[in-house]
Amino acid sequence: MKWNSGFNVTELLSAVSKSRTLQDTGSVSYGHFGVPDYWRSILETAIIDETVPESVKSAAIAKAMNSSQTLSISSFKAAYHEHKRKLQDRQKTWLVVYPLWGQIKLLQNRYKSEDVSIDFNPSENTKVFTEVIHNRAEQRKSFKSGFENTFEEIANYKLCFARTKASDPETAQNTTQKALDEVLGCTNFWSSHGSNWRMYSGIQRPISRILVAPHITIHGLKGSLAYPGFYYHQWYPKNYFNAEPNEQKHRSIKKATKLTFEKIHELPDKWRPNALKALRLYNQAFSQHNPQDAFMLGWQVLETIAGFKNSNHDRIIRRAAGFFTTRSEMTALGQHLKLRRNMYSHSGEVSTQFGDTLAHQIKSLIEPMMRHYLANPFKFSSEEEFWQFCDVSSEENSRERTLYILNCADKFHSPTENTGG
Repeated sequence: MKWNSGFNVTELLSAVSKSRTLQDTGSVSYGHFGVPDYWRSILETAIIDETVPESVKSAAIAKAMNSSQTLSISSFKAAYHEHKRKLQDRQKTWLVVYPLWGQIKLLQNRYKSEDVSIDFNPSENTKVFTEVIHNRAEQRKSFKSGFENTFEEIANYKLCFARTKASDPETAQNTTQKALDEVLGCTNFWSSHGSNWRMYSGIQRPISRILVAPHITIHGLKGSLAYPGFYYHQWYPKNYFNAEPNEQKHRSIKKATKLTFEKIHELPDKWRPNALKALRLYNQAFSQHNPQDAFMLGWQVLETIAGFKNSNHDRIIRRAAGFFTTRSEMTALGQHLKLRRNMYSHSGEVSTQFGDTLAHQIKSLIEPMMRHYLANPFKFSSEEEFWQFCDVSSEENSRERTLYILNCADKFHSPTENTGG
């Protein structure tokens, strides 16, 4: 674990120590309700630990906060690592079940990442499948109030089974959701590729052709419910289906998706996690029902693939526009989107129709760059080299002068060519 800059850790832990009293019985008393959540949320921001999921990190922080009456940096760190290790030792395999809507025939039968195995076509002739169906149906009956229309619609949706090892159901859901977002992000990228406009229908509907529906459940390996609740998100009735692509297009999309993952696995080690993050963000963005949210998350995709962390918005716009022959037009589009992003951040909603246009515009801006970012066709050794490539001028004369200067520098620094004094 590391500490984020900007925090006076000693003072922070001192404030946590003063906020509660540890009793000899092991109980903890607080001055008022909400105190533990207040300090835990701050500590979650202050601490960097990329070795475990957020849920494990949060649980370890909660334990470490009450490990001693007076916390020091060293004692807190030791307690945090101890409880993190205990949580990891309690891992077991969970089954997370996701209902899917849309062009699901585009998905491969199986997907396996380092931590997750997803079966998009689980056999319906198994005891596990029968048990899962039964328990999900019983749960829909129990929680029917307020969900009638949605539950009635999704009852017969295709299910996918995701398995992972985790210390608790929340971590299992978070881990499998990330892997599922990677698959759907890649498939949706290719299935909607080049489709950057549609007739506005007055209905809030996502751009993506495959969506995760509500009622996500967590089970044991034999199908029994391992968590009494379920995961739910915004959903509007889907009484329409996007037309399935023809057989040739169908094969083309599946091939492109498979090839993209092969290329991602060939990326340099530090690049690969960011490429998968870009796919997750892409899926989260264009699966949104609210078009403003789709636009804002789409902008995050641009920031990820164009290197905003070490740059600025004007430069990442030029980088993305450089993948078009109509660079001036796309630069203007990028500036328009940048200003709209700023306006939306500060002033709130825009009309749904205009938001739908913005979502398609940011999608059109990022698509060509994202293809290159995921595939790395020039075999760059790092993202930084990729972004340097993006920064090279599109003007032929300028590139020739840059090449001339580099050749001169190469000659000057060569031991056999150096004639300098």
